[in-house]
Amino acid sequence: MQPPRPGSLHTTRPASLARMAALALAVLPGLAAASPAFASGSALAPGSSVAAAAGPAVERVALASPAGLRLSGTITGGSGPVAGAVVTACPTPTPATSVPVACKGGITTAAGSWAITGLAPGRYVVRVAPPATAGTSAAAGYVGASGYVAARSTARAVEVATDRSGLDLSLPAGRVIAGTVTTADGRPVRDAFVEACAADAPPGVACTGTYSAADGVFAVGGLGQGAYTVGAQAPTGSGLASGYLANGGIAAAASAARRIEAGSTGVAITLPRGRSVRGAVSLEKSGPAANGQVLVQACADAACVYGPAGWTDEDGRFTIPGLGSGTWTLAYALPSTTTHAGGYRGDGGYAPSLATAARITVAGSDVNGLDVTLPLAAARLEGTVTGAGAPLRGGVVVACAAGGTCFWTRTAQRDGAFALALPSAGPWTVGIRAPGTYTVGLPLAWTAGMVVPVDPVAMDGYLGAGGFTPAAANAASVVVGAPDRARPVVTVRAPKPNATKVATSTRVVVRFSEPVTGVTARSVVLRDAATRKPVPATVTYDAASRTATLSPAASLAKGRRYQVALTATIADYAGNRLAPTTWTFTTKR
Repeated sequence: MQPPRPGSLHTTRPASLARMAALALAVLPGLAAASPAFASGSALAPGSSVAAAAGPAVERVALASPAGLRLSGTITGGSGPVAGAVVTACPTPTPATSVPVACKGGITTAAGSWAITGLAPGRYVVRVAPPATAGTSAAAGYVGASGYVAARSTARAVEVATDRSGLDLSLPAGRVIAGTVTTADGRPVRDAFVEACAADAPPGVACTGTYSAADGVFAVGGLGQGAYTVGAQAPTGSGLASGYLANGGIAAAASAARRIEAGSTGVAITLPRGRSVRGAVSLEKSGPAANGQVLVQACADAACVYGPAGWTDEDGRFTIPGLGSGTWTLAYALPSTTTHAGGYRGDGGYAPSLATAARITVAGSDVNGLDVTLPLAAARLEGTVTGAGAPLRGGVVVACAAGGTCFWTRTAQRDGAFALALPSAGPWTVGIRAPGTYTVGLPLAWTAGMVVPVDPVAMDGYLGAGGFTPAAANAASVVVGAPDRARPVVTVRAPKPNATKVATSTRVVVRFSEPVTGVTARSVVLRDAATRKPVPATVTYDAASRTATLSPAASLAKGRRYQVALTATIADYAGNRLAPTTWTFTTKR
């Protein structure tokens, strides 16, 4: 269950550290959530948007984030200082914005001291996660009104207006969730990563995990009192499916997990055999995606936060193994290109947003033939980023559309420059996150999505109307190019409207004025004009030629009039919908 490789793709919550660690090692862009933001209004000079001939619209911005504030303290337990604990500060309330919000954090030293820097003024929930070993003497928990509390719901919001020290916390004894991980035939599973996530916290924000031993036994320690959801990530190459412990077995989505009380033992996790999805990725006008050029990710949850993934090979083909039964969304990330846009698989091919993505059902067998063509970028946001007066190297620039789909890229290590390919022109909300590195020394305590900043002095934030703003409510929209307001239209219809003596073996072919999404057997329908009964048929869509083809399952009746109907669920990449279209033709006798 890996998270997406950045460079593209939306995410609304962080993935588990185990998954993030693998991506961090691969140097993946959008996952490093941690600081800075944007620029003075003067950076957005009038006329800076340029539409290049036969190329994407380009908007240039300079983004500048000021230095942030510092929060520090000491963590102790029953036996003295707690070393190696992850301390996080998460903004509260969660901003109502599509740009992902990142917690900031640090790790306690041997003396139990910690510091978090680069914070914007505001209120934060502070959590501590000690090492996850079963015998730990300290429990994960939060800063409460008068000290430690186990539940997020009873945590105290810490006000940060200036640098603040002395935020000390004494942790009680930790609890454990223990059990075994086995296959369906009872064989122990070694090196499965088992995570326990606090049930009262936002999904993926308060998790602790460890690996199973050779006999399949696991023990996640350092837990505070309360209920947790438990998930297991199958070892790479095992052929098993990862998932969450649910009523009746393993569920692919975290939302289906059941709650386990801290202190529970004998928790049995049975991992079923995993299935694979396969397909090929092409780039418009460039052919098959090169080896390692595109990461294809399968997401089980509705927000498409994380999931198993696979890279394209030299022929543009990919395989994603280890999927459990359920429905999945496929997302495509291009971490190092400014020529083509990432996105999702929709009905009939590419979809530019999560709202138009299709759900793929995985059951008792592998799913093959999931091919897609990714389009040339319609727009590009580029510029430079500074943090606390210096180039922000390895930061993350995030651009989000009104519907909540986000794309991102890293700033260059040399000078903080960035270039971000986008699937459509129009308004984008832009945010910045400082560079960070994940705590990858597992098995240790970790908090999902925890980022330990490497260059943590600058704030996270947004591009506002007057320059940088740390407040999501004050974020402004950057208009890249001229928004596309034109509906797609049908340019070719075969058979032609009112055609007669049409062969009973005919196929219906429709060509559109521009690339579209949503072409399926539900949006391209052939009916008997007299009875209104639909004709059983398959519908395919070729993105390169913008052509939909309806192939009847059997020959049409002789001398009958048929109606072709196209619905408004067909839309272009900017979301403009096709006007409902119908015409008729008559077969020969």
